[in-house]
Amino acid sequence: MVKPSPVNIHRDDPPAWFKQADFGIMIHWGLYSVPAFAPTNVPDYDTFIKSKPLKFFFANQPYAEWYANSILFPDSPAARYHREHYGNAPYSDFAKTFKQSARQVDVDAWADAFANAGAKYVVIVTKHHDGFVLYDT
Repeated sequence: MVKPSPVNIHRDDPPAWFKQADFGIMIHWGLYSVPAFAPTNVPDYDTFIKSKPLKFFFANQPYAEWYANSILFPDSPAARYHREHYGNAPYSDFAKTFKQSARQVDVDAWADAFANAGAKYVVIVTKHHDGFVLYDT
């Protein structure tokens, strides 16, 4: 039996600071940032999701965050890109490159840039569709 999800108390009445925060930044960063590829020649998202079959939708995701899933479809743009640039290397091989690059990130410079842009909050996605966790738990 599936238990109902708890009610999100902030959906209809978010905290005051959030109501006043007119600009925030969401950081989507993970292994998919290594190839940094997604097809760009897809219809607008609303048309895309409503007019194409699910297989086409998953194979042609216009978001790099879905790279690991998209390369599972052998004829997808991401799979062709992957074979051309990485051969048969598994997606998990990106972890080493990602971790090396992540060590070089200047998070203070990021914070300064976000503040200078007027961001009132920053959220980093710590685990995305591919299951790779950015931080030790």
